[in-house]
Amino acid sequence: MIDVENEVVDRVKKSLVEKFSGIYVTSEQGKAPSRFPAASVVMISNPTYEQTQTLGKTTENHAAPVFQLDCYSNKTEGRKTECKAVMDAADETMQKMGFTRFYGPEPTPNMLDATVYRQTARYRGVVSENKEIYRR
Repeated sequence: MIDVENEVVDRVKKSLVEKFSGIYVTSEQGKAPSRFPAASVVMISNPTYEQTQTLGKTTENHAAPVFQLDCYSNKTEGRKTECKAVMDAADETMQKMGFTRFYGPEPTPNMLDATVYRQTARYRGVVSENKEIYRR
C-alpha cells in the first residue's frame, strides 16, 4: 500500500502553524478539538489507482488517496471568517501538492456544540510508489 498520510499532514500542519498562532492540527477525527482554532487532516480512503495496476512484481503502482479537511473555530464573533482563513491556507497547500478539491468547503453542522463553527473539504490525488503526487 502506498501511504502518504504523514507527509500530507506534516505539510499542511507546517503551513497552518506558520500562519495561525496556537492552531491545533491533528490527523484524527473526533467529537471536538481540544483547542481552537483547529484543523484535522485525515486520509479517509486510499484505494489502488486501477488504471496503472499491473500483474508484475507489485500490483499497486499508484494509489488514489482521499483526504478530508475539517476546520473549527469557537470565536464568539468571526468564527466563520476564521474557519475560511484556515481553510484557504490549507487548501493552498493541498493544491500545491497536487491534490484536487472535489467537495467543499462547506459548512458542516456541529450537532454536539453549535457554538463551534466547522467547515469541511475533500481532496483526491494520484500518488506513485515513490510518493510523487500527480493531479488527476
